[in-house]
Amino acid sequence: MSVHVRSLVRSILLMFVFSWSAVQPVTALDGVEPLTDTSATIMASQDGKLQMSPIRLPLEVLGWKQSGTVQRISRETIFDYMDGAGELYIGYRFRELEVREYESEKNGPILVELYFMESPDDAFGLLSLDWGGEVLDEVIGLSWSDFRVGQRLPTTSDSRTSERVGQEPASQLESGPTVGRLPSALFGSGLLRMRTGPIYVRMLAEQDTAATKQAITELAKIVASGGGKLSAPPPAIMAALPDAVGDYAPASSGKAFFRSHLVLNSVYFLATRNILDLGPACEAASSEYRRPGGGEQRKPRLLVVKYPTGEAALKGGTSFEQVYLSKPKRASEGFEWFEGQGRTVEIEEGWVGIARSGAFLAVAFDCPDDETARKFLNQSGSLITKVENAKLEGK
Repeated sequence: MSVHVRSLVRSILLMFVFSWSAVQPVTALDGVEPLTDTSATIMASQDGKLQMSPIRLPLEVLGWKQSGTVQRISRETIFDYMDGAGELYIGYRFRELEVREYESEKNGPILVELYFMESPDDAFGLLSLDWGGEVLDEVIGLSWSDFRVGQRLPTTSDSRTSERVGQEPASQLESGPTVGRLPSALFGSGLLRMRTGPIYVRMLAEQDTAATKQAITELAKIVASGGGKLSAPPPAIMAALPDAVGDYAPASSGKAFFRSHLVLNSVYFLATRNILDLGPACEAASSEYRRPGGGEQRKPRLLVVKYPTGEAALKGGTSFEQVYLSKPKRASEGFEWFEGQGRTVEIEEGWVGIARSGAFLAVAFDCPDDETARKFLNQSGSLITKVENAKLEGK
């Protein structure tokens, strides 16, 4: 597939990811009444049962009044609520969505969506699809730190405060590579996107004004307070994406985390079928890399996947090679890759490097030559080793 076609497909898919469809009436879950006042938010627990969360949203904020009842959308009804993007949210292990609307005669409505995900990693993944916008972490009161793999964060039951996140003893901080300084709340064009614990938040104002931004910020503070204002660390696999490979650095689009091939296709279109055999039990990270000044014909992309087992990684890698690398122009000899094997292949769109070790699979796409593909694989492999060692030390 040509670069122009791939770019067009990616743009279309991203439109689905970030589209806002009209709110449809949704029936409340069995046995749960619609929320009509300042009430605790209902969220799904790990065993699938409903439980009360500490988040309470007000009936009125800075002149905006909550209108109608709170809509509660489940995995089964999400397709009635939005067109096109339901599969992508489910790919991030979506559990439940709560929708509120605040009205202001002068400043228009504000739509508030709280997505309750299975884990903080899933909420991070949704935010990672677009790192654009103004960072509001400090204004909202969310911690924003460099996280080390293996670092234990304080919980809401700890006596330590959120201000001490990232101030663990030096011996622990040195146990793993830095995942990176990544924001937790972004705002632009009237839209706030935020993660706090396992909750992904979207707030959209019809009018992008200073007043609506202030109201959204106040609501975001309340949601963040319910989660203890603690930003969970990014998924550990994010540390397997190097911050530099030679003179290549991550593109401005940043590093993305996902589990589903549908989300992968929104970031980098690979195939209509799930040729890597990705799924909810997988952890995947990817980033495009560019040289300073740009202008290069090839823009390498690195993809790293951790499967639940080595057998699953072998299956996914074999499937990928049989489909994507079935008609190579040239192929290099295999080489050792951190207790595993790797190889590079030239196809129509440049050199592709693929390597597997245990449950990990790494693929370098669109490389200008064999040497560059190997550099991406080797640097990622070194980081994967550090990540795994750090996680063992952190236990």
